[in-house]
Amino acid sequence: MAKISTSFIFLLAASNLNGMVNGELEQVMKQGELPLDFHHTFQDGHCRVAMKSRGSLVVSKGKENMELMWQTGLAPGHASGDEYVLQLKEKGNISIKRTISPDGQSEGVTVYDTHTDGSVGEYFLGINEACVLEIYEGSLEEPGDLIWKNIKTEMKPGDSLGTSEIFFYDSCDMHFMFMNPNGNLEIFEGRDFTDVGDNDPVWESNTKRESGDYQFSIDENAVLSLRDVVTDEQYWKKDLQNSGRSSTSIRDLSLVSFGCEIMDNGVGPYVWFKNEGNLFMREGDK
Repeated sequence: MAKISTSFIFLLAASNLNGMVNGELEQVMKQGELPLDFHHTFQDGHCRVAMKSRGSLVVSKGKENMELMWQTGLAPGHASGDEYVLQLKEKGNISIKRTISPDGQSEGVTVYDTHTDGSVGEYFLGINEACVLEIYEGSLEEPGDLIWKNIKTEMKPGDSLGTSEIFFYDSCDMHFMFMNPNGNLEIFEGRDFTDVGDNDPVWESNTKRESGDYQFSIDENAVLSLRDVVTDEQYWKKDLQNSGRSSTSIRDLSLVSFGCEIMDNGVGPYVWFKNEGNLFMREGDK
């Protein structure tokens, strides 16, 4: 046996995850627009949502000292004098658009989108006690299906992680995956960015590009990939079937962190996770 103090991405062969963040919801907005200067506290002052002047939706948390928890990030192509508006649309997606640009050429350009288009209907954006943003069908009084959240706790084959979204999983220790707006897939210690400070990622795909609209996904054939949503270019790929595990054994994408004991009999760049029968990528694996 060997202990490796590093960080990994691994695929869980069996899981009992619920994939839900429990907590009482408060409404951030109904369908319509969120103005640029919007800022409001929720959950008894523990959570704050703000729309920043550079086109970023920001969530902070903390009772005494508010700390950055999550943000959509600086709008791609931002220039001085640009103005933005956030919209929750009739098909359930959130988009941030540039409404005013000094050069007049980039007005009306979408700089962020959740890509959650569904059927035309009623939707609302809520925030739960953990300060996680959630889009639901229906109303706060009669909520329907959950269709989007900025921090996910479960990913299965066929699921994806959009730009600026977080995937959190608590294994030996807390780590989270972040789809950076610069096209880089990153893993940090902690639950969200309140735990990161100035620390660098413990793992990254090393695929930094221009700020844009990117997506991480795991498909039914156990292939991890990064894709440019606008051009549909696949610019990073990891085929986990090369590890010797069948794709049918992969049910959930999960993270394992520092101090986890592993078995020293891996296949290729992969190793087995003791007692779980899992496979994962080692730090620096590309």
